Amino acid sequence: MKIKGLSTITAALTAALTAALTAAMAVLILLPFPGTAAPAEPTTPLILNARPAKIYDGDTFLIDINGNGRLEEPEEKVRLLYVDTPELTDSHKGQDPEHGIPARDFLAELLSRPPFRLRFSGQRKGKYGRTLALVDVRDTDGQWRNVNLALVRAGHSPLDTRFSVPEDYQEWVRAEALAFDEGLGIWKKSGSRKKYLARLQREHRTPAGKNNPLFIESVLEAGSFRPEQYVGRFIRLRGTVSRRRTLKKGVELIELQRSGRKNGFPAVVFRQRAALIPLEGWRAGTRVLLEGFIQSYRGKLEMLVHFGRRADG
Repeated sequence: MKIKGLSTITAALTAALTAALTAAMAVLILLPFPGTAAPAEPTTPLILNARPAKIYDGDTFLIDINGNGRLEEPEEKVRLLYVDTPELTDSHKGQDPEHGIPARDFLAELLSRPPFRLRFSGQRKGKYGRTLALVDVRDTDGQWRNVNLALVRAGHSPLDTRFSVPEDYQEWVRAEALAFDEGLGIWKKSGSRKKYLARLQREHRTPAGKNNPLFIESVLEAGSFRPEQYVGRFIRLRGTVSRRRTLKKGVELIELQRSGRKNGFPAVVFRQRAALIPLEGWRAGTRVLLEGFIQSYRGKLEMLVHFGRRADG
């Protein structure tokens, strides 16, 4: 006995099964690989099979993201996360074609062989409407390679943590430190190196390079360290919170216990940085690891915190 419409039902079931299998395979293909940042707010990565229509500089390119055959700005202009390569056009950051052109060419080479994928972490759109993303390309062994991280490792950009912090923060720190110590890209010549060190210091951080005179490599203990020895230096400080207060304009003051002293050592976190540090649950007795510059403020020494995390256990 023939069932009316059986061929239609079979075709529909086949199409549904095919779609499900395709989606499952896509998930397997797009799983994050070791050494790349996992999205802070998971979203579906996008696989792109076309080359960029235009590469503006080392951190921005234009591509048909939705596959409709049109290029729509600024939505389809991709801005790479955690990097800020030298400018090729005049801007408030200055124009630096000497280092900007190699950065642009480096990005162009990596994106010359599709496919590659876009991954998103946190806010997907920037204030100019551009798409903010991590970009991965297929390496020769078939593994995904993080383009953003590669730019930092090659010395084409400092690690940019002004607006967000990568999940695998320490891997990015190590990549930047290696580029600095090897004198690659922006870290090669004295003038460029000084310029970027000064810029990063204004952002309350510095590369963790062994050859960086501003960076103290060893982790110090808040209970016994002597802050007067480290004025103007970037340190990592481990200690126990004795008190935490919120001051004016959203500034967080974290005091760390010091041996034999009634008052704790003050660590100041400005509001913009506080939004990027997991401060939830930090109270008296919490073990933390902070990093930042030691500075003098109104005659007293304090840490100007760039980043921090819990150090329990």
